[in-house]
Amino acid sequence: MVYKLNIMSYIINKDKLSFENGNSIKFNNDIKKIIDFGNIIVILLEREVNSDFINNVYGVNMKKNEIEWQIDNLVNAKYENVVYNGINSPYVDIYKTADDEVKLINWDGTKIHLDVNSGTIISNIIESRKGRRTW
Repeated sequence: MVYKLNIMSYIINKDKLSFENGNSIKFNNDIKKIIDFGNIIVILLEREVNSDFINNVYGVNMKKNEIEWQIDNLVNAKYENVVYNGINSPYVDIYKTADDEVKLINWDGTKIHLDVNSGTIISNIIESRKGRRTW
């Protein structure tokens, strides 16, 4: 399918993102969802069964035709001076929450907010887990 942005068009073919200028990026899994933020598109890859790969969200710079960032591996998260388990499963969905912010959700419902330009985490993952079961 061909998508048209203000900057340029791109084509998604399973695990490949191709740009109108002939450049392309091949990912290790199929592309599940893309959200357009203008200069940056945020990409969610399909999750791979029985894989340790959990960092399946990328920010692609549309002007440079290259990956700008990949979600960090969050082994631990600190909240009120206590260290908790971080993210140990892939993300299952992404949502645009502001002009420069995206929300990521993993299978257990943990939510993370990122700055789309830098991939920087701007929320504490433990906040989204408060008051929930810990299974």
